[in-house]
Amino acid sequence: MTENDEHWHRVERSKLFMTFPAVLIAILAANFVWEAVRANVRVPVEELPWRISVADLPTTANLLAVFGGLMLARAQFARTVRPSFGYAWVRAGADGSRWALHFYNAGPGHAKISLVRYRVAFHGEAHPGQSDWVGFPALENLLQSHGVGQPDLELEWIGRAPLPPQPQPFDGLRIGEFSCRALAAIDHLDIEIVAEDGVGDRHRLLLRSTARLPSSAVEMLGAMRARASVGGPVGPSQTRGDAARGDTADHRTPQAS
Repeated sequence: MTENDEHWHRVERSKLFMTFPAVLIAILAANFVWEAVRANVRVPVEELPWRISVADLPTTANLLAVFGGLMLARAQFARTVRPSFGYAWVRAGADGSRWALHFYNAGPGHAKISLVRYRVAFHGEAHPGQSDWVGFPALENLLQSHGVGQPDLELEWIGRAPLPPQPQPFDGLRIGEFSCRALAAIDHLDIEIVAEDGVGDRHRLLLRSTARLPSSAVEMLGAMRARASVGGPVGPSQTRGDAARGDTADHRTPQAS
């Protein structure tokens, strides 16, 4: 997948538990072929290059069976405990006029966040693909410089947070809570999260959060921006028309093979 895809979930396998054993198996397989050829040639094996030997044929075959079995067992275990990440927009606020973004792990395995970065573009400005990834403090500064802050926005610093299995979105990590006024000022808010699971694999996720807002929120934002373009009021009272609907937009990233 490319960065232009709406969702991006890439798994980076552990070098210690995947790359190293795979290289070792390749070496053993090459040696197995070499030993099989040496055992069937009709020339004296004392001559070069036939006298070169790393391990004899039975030993190489046994080692191949052991490491192959370990690789298969590791792959099966990794699939059994693989986390399944997702995020959801959930209505928030006493009157339901705000939206909270939750990130959660609905899979059977545990994970731990190791990196969080943000990329933001404001309404009327360039696409976020032309801006840089920033950390949490820089994101807050960017938002405040464009007039987006309290009480319209509450961001949560995630840090190296654990991600235990949480079947419900609102049980996971709350990334932030936004008023419709704050969302109307933001065209795109992308979030890159890197998490490591229990078997050492790294999951790199790109959440294009504002691209997955519920349809009711999109309609309200469109109306607010239209009023702003003609100089009309854009206050909180304009965002409560269907607060009782209790809309939730839940999206899970596709599993990487």
